[in-house]
Order: sequence, then structure tokens, then C-alpha cells
Amino acid sequence: MGVGLTPRHPFTTIEDSAMKLLRASSLAIFIMLLSGCTAPDRAVRTLTDAGYSNIKIGEYAWLSCGKGDVYSTRFEATGITGRTVTGAICNGFFKGATIRFD
Repeated sequence: MGVGLTPRHPFTTIEDSAMKLLRASSLAIFIMLLSGCTAPDRAVRTLTDAGYSNIKIGEYAWLSCGKGDVYSTRFEATGITGRTVTGAICNGFFKGATIRFD
């Protein structure tokens, strides 16, 4: 061994195991947050109730909703005038759904 180098101990301590668990848990939570949450059934119900047809549901709509919104679902639909519209359905736990257009 060189000067100032200490040999690695073959056993891990409880603190090392706890740090590894914390890192793994943090990574799992981070990945879940990045994946986003959608509510496709509620989005279809909201658009149908508002008179839209030919509804196509997409993935999570990044940066489309407000702070209190937990779910953000991208959509494309035909409006009552016959025009195709796109946007996001935003909703949270204790609030109704909001239709936001692109």
C-alpha cells in the first residue's frame, strides 16, 4: 500500500447499507415523478361531457397544467363545430377537471 491509503474493510456497516437504501429509494421516487401521472378515463369522461367526439388520449402533458394539478393527460378530439383540437385535461385530488387547449 502507498502512503496515506487505508485498506478497504471487507464488511459494510449499517450506515453504508442505510445510505445505499436511501439512494435507491430516492432514485425510485425521482423516476416515478419523471414518469408523470395521467387519468385517461377521467379525461375521456370530461371531454365527452363537454361535447367532444373522436377522442384520442395521449401521454402525460408536460408543463400544461397548474400547481394544484396532479394529473395531466394529453388529448386530441373533434369539437362540436367539427374542428380538431388538441390540449390537456388537468385535474387534482380535490378539484374538478380543466380542459386546456394548445
